[in-house]
Amino acid sequence: MASSSSHTHHSDDNNDAILFPKPPDLPPPLSAEQFSAAELDVQASPDPPPPYPFGTRSSRRTRTNQARHARRALHASDDSYASGITVETAVETETSPLLGGRPRAMSHASTTHSVHSIAQTVLSSSRTVLSLFQAEPDVSAEPSSHLPILTRARRYFRPLVRRAYYAALFHLLFINFPYELAAWIFLFVGTLTGTTLLITLPLGVILCFLDLLGARALARGEIALQTRFHGPLSVCAPNPPHPIFSRDRTPVSNADARDLEGAPPPSVRETSFLKLTFSMFRDPTSYQALFYFLVIKPGITLLIAIAILILVPPAFVLVVPAPAVLRAVRRVGIWQAELAIDALS
Repeated sequence: MASSSSHTHHSDDNNDAILFPKPPDLPPPLSAEQFSAAELDVQASPDPPPPYPFGTRSSRRTRTNQARHARRALHASDDSYASGITVETAVETETSPLLGGRPRAMSHASTTHSVHSIAQTVLSSSRTVLSLFQAEPDVSAEPSSHLPILTRARRYFRPLVRRAYYAALFHLLFINFPYELAAWIFLFVGTLTGTTLLITLPLGVILCFLDLLGARALARGEIALQTRFHGPLSVCAPNPPHPIFSRDRTPVSNADARDLEGAPPPSVRETSFLKLTFSMFRDPTSYQALFYFLVIKPGITLLIAIAILILVPPAFVLVVPAPAVLRAVRRVGIWQAELAIDALS
């Protein structure tokens, strides 16, 4: 019984040792003398510290010297430019600026030149505007400085009783703008729809035909209106005027080439619709009319109409500036009439 119980107790101890192992023994703590000795050994270790990058201090010193040298060269170039002397020995390094000092005298001269040119442009423009309101020179009479006040006043108010001034005003105020507006709408819509629908050949060709036909008719009317209400003009209208659609042709047969007397016969009226259409599409005056009514005339017409609406009513209310405004209106009308004839001829 005793041996069995001792055996059982011994097996229980083994099981406890397996389940709950004994922790390892810790080393004894160091004393103060031992800790001081270990610290001295670490401080006296012969191992060298980690190496620094090679050449760091020397490269920093080199870059510093280069930057200082570049700054000195830049200051020297600025001083030489200010005194009118150019620097020819400029050392270029990696730290040198891309744009060196520029000559300030040249910059000042260019600025002065640009200001002077702008002033001349403004002065010439103001002279042109003032010349619109001046009276026409009268070569048959004496200079205005030698005339009495009544004669000079009569000459100044002369436009109030002249039909040519009111004709120009009537055209620019009541006819020019509505005519251009109708022409622009018709030609813009016709050109846009005709060129867009060219993929559907019959419809697109018909719209382009009507568009060019209308442009030629409007060009004929524009020239007639300009020559009717404005003058005298320095350019002449085409005579005979450009045909709208029907035109003449030169005879090509041997029988029609010369008459009995040997002189060339007069031109013959073309009767073929296809030939007339082809000639109209090839005629450059058709596209000149399109460009004039769609690009050139709209801005000019709008500005003239706005200026007339702003200047004419107050001028006639005040009476005194009315002759000067009528002179300006007539000169502007002659200018835009010459432009129209030149563009449509």
